[in-house]
Amino acid sequence: MERAWLFGLRLRVVDPSPCPPDTGHASTIADNRRYHLIWYKRLPCMVFRLVTELSRLGFGLAHYLRYKLIKV
Repeated sequence: MERAWLFGLRLRVVDPSPCPPDTGHASTIADNRRYHLIWYKRLPCMVFRLVTELSRLGFGLAHYLRYKLIKV
């Protein structure tokens, strides 16, 4: 679902979301710092996320501009 646009797929969403992000309940996910990686070991993941977000931005911008140019 994260890169559907890359493969030419379209996603559908449900609005309003059946699982809202803020329900006011405390999280049951433990926040245990000893399992976190050192910052330099997380670099490959950070680079992957940065490339993905920049690609998504470029793809969206290209589609927006293409749509604007077609409509004119």
